Amino acid sequence: MEVSKAPGDFLSGQSICVSHAVLPQAGEDSFSLRTHARGGYLCVADGCGGLGSRRYARMGERTGAYLAARLVTQEVERLHQSLFPLPAGREAGQALCVSLAALLSRKLRAFEEEHSGGRQVRIVGRMQRALPTTLCLLLMENTARGLDCLFLWAGDSRGYLLDFQGLHQLTADHTSLRADAMESLYRDLPLTNVLSAQDAFFISGRRVRVKGPCVGIVATDGAFDSLPNPMEMEWLLLSTLHGSSDPESWKRKLHNQLAKIVSDDCTLQLALYGYKRFEELREGMEGRRLLLQKQFITPVRRRKADLPFARERWLAYMPTYDWTERTAQGEPDWRV
Repeated sequence: MEVSKAPGDFLSGQSICVSHAVLPQAGEDSFSLRTHARGGYLCVADGCGGLGSRRYARMGERTGAYLAARLVTQEVERLHQSLFPLPAGREAGQALCVSLAALLSRKLRAFEEEHSGGRQVRIVGRMQRALPTTLCLLLMENTARGLDCLFLWAGDSRGYLLDFQGLHQLTADHTSLRADAMESLYRDLPLTNVLSAQDAFFISGRRVRVKGPCVGIVATDGAFDSLPNPMEMEWLLLSTLHGSSDPESWKRKLHNQLAKIVSDDCTLQLALYGYKRFEELREGMEGRRLLLQKQFITPVRRRKADLPFARERWLAYMPTYDWTERTAQGEPDWRV
């Protein structure tokens, strides 16, 4: 768990990272982050354990999934400065997605060529790929016009924004069927696009400008797949925030709650922008927390096994949550 410090008395640029491995020292999630008052980045990668179960003898019998996630986050950390300034338009954004995919592909392929020769790789099972992992990267520039955010991703690790109007999902999972966030919890949808050293892949991009205070978020699927509905993801954030006195205590509460409920490795990163004091964030979110509890969390929890009712409440919640297709006229809001 990590908390980065912001300069002076300002909260902008402070970040929180919570990572929990089901098997200590063997978790297949990896992360990297660098945030400051002017912006920075958050990055998570989730090694695809089933596809990447092949083990590499020269790397201590680590799985390809474990290694892939770390190779990708290390490469992002190495080259992140070259990803700024953020591309202003869709054409430049497409070029960045293509160039980043090419860089990461070369990194993974070079590692595979170096470490998979001869008898040094032990193969287990049939359905495998070389070094498969998801990726979700959030690049941020904090300017006088607002917080410019660019989400770059492959697979089903997700990017969000949290503001006084609630939690908003900005990334769309790369799965065999386009399913909303509720449906994806109850259907086993194979991933159709992940980073690997073996197959071609692509990176999607989504840019948006936020003019008010907000929290940028990235997460691997372990952080949200164990929840019964998407509203619970926002409740996890706001209920733990409600009882926190500072970012450090929020981090501890998030970790404790996730450790109780998750069945998979999980990583959750948050970056705070536009707030001068932690109390401003906590008190500003209180109205939203109470509304969420009254309209969505309590009614659904009271009718525990009533999935149709939960679905009805989800449909009422979804318009403010799903920003994967949202556009804002006159703003640098685009996707590739």
